[in-house]
Parts: sequence; C-alpha cells; structure tokens
Amino acid sequence: MASTITLYDIESTAKSWSPNVLRIRYALNYKGLKYHTHWLKFPEIAGHAKSIGAKPTAKLPDGTGDWYTCPIIEVTLPGETKPTVISDSGSIAEFLDTHAAFNTADTPKLFPPGTRALQESFLASLDGTLVTPPVLYLTQAGLLERLVDDASIKYLTETRTKWFGGLTSWFGDRAKHHNLAPAEWVPAGSPEREAAWKGIQDSWSKVAQTYKVAQKDGGGPWLTGSKPVYADFMVLGFVGFVQSTVSEEEFAKVLEWDDGVWKTLWDASVQLRAQID
Repeated sequence: MASTITLYDIESTAKSWSPNVLRIRYALNYKGLKYHTHWLKFPEIAGHAKSIGAKPTAKLPDGTGDWYTCPIIEVTLPGETKPTVISDSGSIAEFLDTHAAFNTADTPKLFPPGTRALQESFLASLDGTLVTPPVLYLTQAGLLERLVDDASIKYLTETRTKWFGGLTSWFGDRAKHHNLAPAEWVPAGSPEREAAWKGIQDSWSKVAQTYKVAQKDGGGPWLTGSKPVYADFMVLGFVGFVQSTVSEEEFAKVLEWDDGVWKTLWDASVQLRAQID
C-alpha cells in the first residue's frame, strides 16, 4: 500500500491562494509527491482540524483559545491504520523532507546539506521586507473582494473585529476604513493604492537584491543555484498570493520590477505551479 497525502487548503474562487499553503504545494510538487486537496471554508477550519487531531498553530490573538490554520496534511503511511496529521508549514516541510516514505536517493531536498544556515538567515530577513503592511493591505482587500464567499467574509469580519477591533486594525492609520467595503479600501487608481504599491516595490527590492546576486553571471534562478529550496517556496508563496488578489495588469508590473528578477522566478516556477492535485 502506497502512502496517501491529503492537503487541507482554504476554499476560494481561485485554485489556491494562501501563501502558507502554496509553499507546501510547491514543496509537494517539487518532491514529486502525489496528494489530494480537501478544501475548507474559513469557518470550517478549526472544527475540522480538531476532528482529525491536528495541533493548533498558535493562540488566538485575544488569548481566548487555540488558533487552527491551513495548511494541514493528513498522511496514511504503509502498514499504519491511523493517519499522521501535521499542521504548520514549517513542520510539514521538515516531515516531507525527512520521512523515509517520501525520500529516495533521487528525491530532491527542500533543505539540502549545507543550505540550512543560509535559508534560515534569508527567511529571517523576509519579515519586514516580503511581508509588510502594504502587502497585507492590498492582498487582504483583494482576498475579501475577489476570492471568498459570504460565509467566510462574515467569519473574517466577526473574528478580526473581536481580535483586532476591525478588519483593518493591524494596518495602523488605515483603521479609518473599518466601515468600508474591501473594494473601497485602496481602489484602483487611488493615491492610497499607488502609495501601497510603492511601499511594496521598495521593500521587495531588498529581497530581489539577494536573487540578483544568485542570478549573476548565469547563476540561479533560485537562491542557491539551479534547484529551488524551501526558502524559494516561501518567496513564491507570497508572489502567488499577490497574483491571486490583484489585477492581471498590476501583477504584470510586479514581474517587471528589479530588472525582471520576479519574472525570472515566476517563469522558473511554471511546473511547480501547474499542479494543484
């Protein structure tokens, strides 16, 4: 009996959009592992996670309980009747890269020998560069406007209002937009949207500098050379999130930033992005 892998993802009108889940999809695809997707709406995640024995990934922001998030994988291994359930993308990546059932001498590694310190250092630099308030603001607006159903919007509105005081509270001075529809937060052509894009470009350029060095003199396209590592999938996950939540025209401009570094990465990931199940 072969191993079976179920990946739990967040249901939407897009195939897959969550940066946390996308990085695991890319990892599964890169390692050539077959899997099935079980889609969950936002209000369903906690209940289903508990029912299959998944661990919470954090405490709720208001401290009232545990926070359950996607991705989660449920794995049935040969000879075992009880599935192994793992939550948190980092823990999932480690499991996929170390368990004998998913690795042979020819299976590519997410953490190749000698790259761990580089990856950890690079990932630490992404907080405040790849992930910033302007990025979150545009993507959250696009998520609510384009991707999720009314039940999920209701759930997100109620929980974020309880935890943060409103959907946009964690964006500081933009909290004045609490009572606006997501489409009105940073509408197309508005000065606020232009300012948000400028902020994203400035911070992402810091990430791009590392890739420019990696791609210099015919190297790259990935962080450590011709083959991607887990840190690359972290970056690609956020690029994929942006692609899912903004217009085609806006995303095309992103790919032009930094002398085409982002287009090089996006083009190099075509096969990784092609497979959903």
